[in-house]
Amino acid sequence: MTVSIIERAAAGLRWVVVAGPRLAAFRALGEHTREEIFGVVENMPERQALERFAATSRGQSVLGRLAAETARTQPVEYAELAALAAGAGIDFDTILLANLRGDLGGDGTGCSDLGWRRARSLVAHNEDGAPGLQGRFMLLTLAIDGEAPVTSPTPSARPPAAEWPPSRRPPAG
Repeated sequence: MTVSIIERAAAGLRWVVVAGPRLAAFRALGEHTREEIFGVVENMPERQALERFAATSRGQSVLGRLAAETARTQPVEYAELAALAAGAGIDFDTILLANLRGDLGGDGTGCSDLGWRRARSLVAHNEDGAPGLQGRFMLLTLAIDGEAPVTSPTPSARPPAAEWPPSRRPPAG
């Protein structure tokens, strides 16, 4: 299980290339970006409100159902996020809450994504730049063994474990 991480720069932007077996690569990425992950999670504007909600019985019920459904419908991405959290040494529930915040209606950053495939493919994302993301945005290339490499601009606490990889389609409905 050999994983390699190479740091580069592209037009002044940090570019991290991670290659190896899927879960080992995400664990190594968590170790490599530990400081950034903690910085992003600690400085999320909506963090305290999310934690208060998660501490209520309703919040525990909603999060439990959402986490179970996410694990059931997106087992690969769920496992990637768990490996990332383990590598970073951050509590899995903390990083899961940060990554599922938009599904709870508590995403205060207002980011949006667009994927379109007609005559040409187009993928777009606007990152509204919550304060905790300042200086933490990077290009990330995941060269997972046996798969085509994917490069994505991403904040450190949300590598594509929480995004739709181009090779997969979201479930209908």
